[in-house]
Amino acid sequence: MYVASAEQISGWRADAGAAPSAVAVLPITAVAPGLPVEELVAEVQRLIERAGGSR
Repeated sequence: MYVASAEQISGWRADAGAAPSAVAVLPITAVAPGLPVEELVAEVQRLIERAGGSR
């Protein structure tokens, strides 16, 4: 399942104070061009922000 981009998640994690990921950020357009992704973005952002301080 794809919900939010690696770029979005990296930004949200940084905003939440988490360390940068050890995994390279790969744009979804490079993996699955044309994939619709907007439906769950806000929910995933809240989850990332909530988990950000726990690492």
